[in-house]
Amino acid sequence: MNQVSLSYPPIRCPQNLVSQLSENARDHREYNAAFDAATKWLSQMADRVQDCNDTAGDWHTLEDRMDAIKV
Repeated sequence: MNQVSLSYPPIRCPQNLVSQLSENARDHREYNAAFDAATKWLSQMADRVQDCNDTAGDWHTLEDRMDAIKV
């Protein structure tokens, strides 16, 4: 058993490495939150674009739809 411990030194994890990894994990959580918010916004904008593409109806229907889209 002593021979194995001589061949493989103990794994040491410096405190600055632990701090860096913790910071990376926090940054990744923030990135995921921003990505989710951007995905939600993009989906909402796609729905609005779809609403804009609908040109069926008479003049008053189209005006009502335009007013709804502006909001």
